[in-house]
Amino acid sequence: MHILQFGASCGVGLATAKLLVKDGHDVTAFLRRPDELVDGPVMTKIKGDAMDEQSVMDAFNHVGEKLDLVVFSIGAKPTTKQVFQLLLHTNTEPICVTQRGIQNVLSALHAHQVAYGRQPRLIVVSSRGLGEAAHARLSCGMKPVYSWLLDQPHKDKEMLEFLIYRAAGLTHADAGIQERGVAKDIKIKGNPTAGWLHDWIVVQPAFFAMNDDAKGGYRTGEELDGGSFISRGDLAVFIAEECVPKESTWKNKSVEVVY
Repeated sequence: MHILQFGASCGVGLATAKLLVKDGHDVTAFLRRPDELVDGPVMTKIKGDAMDEQSVMDAFNHVGEKLDLVVFSIGAKPTTKQVFQLLLHTNTEPICVTQRGIQNVLSALHAHQVAYGRQPRLIVVSSRGLGEAAHARLSCGMKPVYSWLLDQPHKDKEMLEFLIYRAAGLTHADAGIQERGVAKDIKIKGNPTAGWLHDWIVVQPAFFAMNDDAKGGYRTGEELDGGSFISRGDLAVFIAEECVPKESTWKNKSVEVVY
């Protein structure tokens, strides 16, 4: 399978890329600083910035008609200063890295579909606990962490999910996310008609554990109660083993992953 991966330089993205290469897939990694990834798996590296529309389009064109799958795990990585700003709620600029990145990926994916008459699967890594209903299912200890420290990053992830659902012609299950997304009126280049996206998976991991190793024993489901953590290693295993196969159980669904 030919895979284009966004966010493969570290964390979940890198762990997933290692498993995909090990499984024999042809992985092309889209990286801002490819020279810094010296200990990564053997894969094609393309230098680019997901915030730049043309750069993303060029990556899709590089893989071309053989593209089977796109994995998107880009997220904001706050500096120490930004962490304190998030804690104190003094940050003045909204975080929109994920939103802007997925806008460009969806634009390029739609153009690819028009050009080749087929749509590669899109797997995106979002977060658990977005919206009121999902937040209510969190463990008591995690609720303040999500409400306070992760408030701004999660607003960014909300727009990621809204854009995926809109492209699929669906209303987001959380009324608040749907309302905020509609109010923002985010545009995708070419303004494609809603409903064009027909092969996607939204992965919603719990809070990442300090230990990145895969140990198994995690739970998956569309609406899970309780639980607090998941390791990056186990999330990568879930993506590689349960989301990549063509007949995935989770095709066109959002799925939570937690211990």
